[in-house]
Amino acid sequence: MNKTFTVLKITLLLSICIVICTVLYIGGFTDKPVFSVAKQKIVIDAGHGLPDGGAVAADGTIESDLNLAIAKRVYEKLNAVGFECIMMRSDENSIFTDGNTIHAKKVSDTRRRVEIARNNPEAFVISIHMNTYTTSDVHGAQVFYKSGSEISKNIAMEIQNIINLKYQPENTKVSKPIPANVYLFSHIDNNCVLAECGFLTNSDDLAKLKDPEFQEGIASAISEVITYKLCGSDTNAQ
Repeated sequence: MNKTFTVLKITLLLSICIVICTVLYIGGFTDKPVFSVAKQKIVIDAGHGLPDGGAVAADGTIESDLNLAIAKRVYEKLNAVGFECIMMRSDENSIFTDGNTIHAKKVSDTRRRVEIARNNPEAFVISIHMNTYTTSDVHGAQVFYKSGSEISKNIAMEIQNIINLKYQPENTKVSKPIPANVYLFSHIDNNCVLAECGFLTNSDDLAKLKDPEFQEGIASAISEVITYKLCGSDTNAQ
């Protein structure tokens, strides 16, 4: 009898440990998920695009290429679980429709991105970018959110937590509101997050950003949180 009771206690303890480890693994989510993605729409914005490649690293790596690589991974993951996903751009080119100079094409491209978001007001917008700084010591991904949107803030915080815990343990950055001077986000009403995935001016960050495994990790962090937080919810809920 005692031996049987001991085995039952051990089994129970192991089960509890498995549950705790699972919660920790997915980043300590606290909301109860509803596993339904029916009619949920996501707009994925891979920043920049030729002829505007964005920032350029010392080794010639172009920001727009890295943005697209991660954005495509996010698209694949969210599409696979049933979200209706829209890519603002799906190849190396930006989506301008007019303009004779790079500046004019960039303006046209930005206005088209605003139009896409406005035409899908119920969609949650995820924007992927890379960062730079004047000195090479600054590093680490940082996730920004729409000011005044609680769901955007919660999603950004969870993504930041997972990145810091699982993929960049040396990263101490916290999520912050998207600066008011970012044109795209100041001209749309969608709930949204902006993921600045690392610094092209930092050699360690750059090496990671070019690594498909790290790209996969960032995409997983984004898609897992989006799936968990938006399943069965209204993406326009404040």
